[in-house]
Amino acid sequence: MFSFISLKFNLSERLALKLEFDSYKAELDDYIFNNNKTENIRTFSDYGGIIWDGGFLDNYSAIIYDENNNLDLLFKSGDKKIEESFGRSLVDVMKVQDNYFRCNFHD
Repeated sequence: MFSFISLKFNLSERLALKLEFDSYKAELDDYIFNNNKTENIRTFSDYGGIIWDGGFLDNYSAIIYDENNNLDLLFKSGDKKIEESFGRSLVDVMKVQDNYFRCNFHD
């Protein structure tokens, strides 16, 4: 039962990302390449990001730009520098497209 709920959430999240990603990417790109920071933009040490889903309680999601395009691999390897870069608990990373990742955080 839990795996079905998890699968359903994952599919709806992927669909929402597909529908909304371009507008978030445009705002994030404007910050990354033109240094135009809006209220939705967050900086995390070496990474720039934009809040995608405010989440519930202490959980939230952000779309993160990684110029090295390996954030998902670093996360999977258990690299402690990643969590230190974000200053909070990084729960999950999913590649949306080259250089852009959806990250789930827990404060």
